[in-house]
Amino acid sequence: MMGKLVISIICVLSIGVIAFGIFQYDKKIETTSEQAKLKIAETDTNVDEEKETSKPQLMDTKELSTLTANLQEPLAQKISNALEEEKKLTLVILGSQAIGEHEEGTSWTKRFVEELNASYADLFEYHIENVGTKNSSQVIEENIHEKVVTLQPDILIIEPFLLNDLGYTTMKDTLYHLDILLSTVKIIKPNVTIMLQPANPIADNEYYLDQVKELENFASENNYVYLDHWETWPSEEENTPTISKQEGQDIWASYLIKYFTNKE
Repeated sequence: MMGKLVISIICVLSIGVIAFGIFQYDKKIETTSEQAKLKIAETDTNVDEEKETSKPQLMDTKELSTLTANLQEPLAQKISNALEEEKKLTLVILGSQAIGEHEEGTSWTKRFVEELNASYADLFEYHIENVGTKNSSQVIEENIHEKVVTLQPDILIIEPFLLNDLGYTTMKDTLYHLDILLSTVKIIKPNVTIMLQPANPIADNEYYLDQVKELENFASENNYVYLDHWETWPSEEENTPTISKQEGQDIWASYLIKYFTNKE
């Protein structure tokens, strides 16, 4: 009898904990989206005027088809529609210090943005948001993601702080925080194109490899684009010399340039 009572109490408590977790999840999304809406209302006029003064140039249909050959159809169509309507698309790149400038040279983000500007005739308005060493929990708790929401991205490329979370946060929690971020963005911008990618590979870390596999599965399950730039990095089995940080940035940039522009 006592055993059944204990089991009943545990069940009730478990349900309560789950319900509270769902409440907290929904509340965080609601609060951040409402704050973002207020900021958007304050800045919309200036943003519209700025976009109006710098319209993208029209492109030849054949040239555009060549550029977008590697893109999924919805994104290729989004780009085509924007050019026809002479409207800029907002591209936001969000990530950890892995996306930023470094002491050895040029980051992949800089090379990527420069090539897109050259290829798509200033179609994109770019924003690069680098959270530095913040982990995913800090990004959500400190409302750092609110700025991304406020930017109303048409395309969001995110490297979800896996290396920053390594050793501090479980992958379950990382994906929980990522889901809060993306769900909030989609409330403000329902038709946003979301692209997920890992940070750079690191050697001899099985847990990190597992994290990246789970991220890829998360992308697949939620119909997000997964940018697998790791496929172009030299593998440990190839016995290649250790590459420099700059070489890694160049490999990363080349993958994204190829994906977005069909150029080597």
